[in-house]
Amino acid sequence: MADGDPAIIESSAGNLTVRIKRNFDIQKDCVLVYKGGWLKHDQCVNVLTQDIISEVGDGTPYYDTWVKIIPVK
Repeated sequence: MADGDPAIIESSAGNLTVRIKRNFDIQKDCVLVYKGGWLKHDQCVNVLTQDIISEVGDGTPYYDTWVKIIPVK
């Protein structure tokens, strides 16, 4: 996928439509989401997380959420 390509980030909890921007400063097995929209419009990264508490820090389980990136044709 190239910069600007549409894609879907999908987890077991939900999915989020995004535009790809490659970033070589982060690990290859990570996804970085800078900012989202409103949760009630399914535009927030929280749609990808389960309603659980993280293993470390008793917070949102962003680092415990596995996702896959699906290109949009």
